[in-house]
Amino acid sequence: MNARLVATGLILLLLGVGAGWLLFQSWRASRGLAAWPTVPGQMLSMEAAEEVDVVPGSSNSNRRATPQIRLVGRYRYEVAGQTYEGDRIGTRPFIQRDEGAGLTRADMLGVLRSHPAGSTVSVHHHPTEHERSYVVYRPARDSLLLTALCTGMVLSGLVTLLAGLRASS
Repeated sequence: MNARLVATGLILLLLGVGAGWLLFQSWRASRGLAAWPTVPGQMLSMEAAEEVDVVPGSSNSNRRATPQIRLVGRYRYEVAGQTYEGDRIGTRPFIQRDEGAGLTRADMLGVLRSHPAGSTVSVHHHPTEHERSYVVYRPARDSLLLTALCTGMVLSGLVTLLAGLRASS
């Protein structure tokens, strides 16, 4: 038995299974959101805002982290005669408020052009908790890639683990 191969195989296997579990939880949450009613809403504002934070633990306040650009927007919608406002915008608001995280500059400009103030948007709202409403500006496209990555890690872990166990034979 080659202990290094066995350890590597176990680590890959555990990482693949853990990532797969997180992906499954995300999928489960998105299925629940799909049942939420959708109503037309009006975009009140949409802009790209740059956030720069001081690096944590830095003794020099001039050391800053890489600037992050986020989508910041507000929208208004009506349900059963009651008007609400919201600010949750993203591809996967059930996981976090991603607000454009990971978008290229061109994608960010496209989102800003397609959602100007005054434009009509589809608002997904919880039937009773309206503060959980959200606008999806584009569907998440990374699910297939993440599934392939998890599967690859699990298979690589199994192959490496078996090779490590066979090495002793």
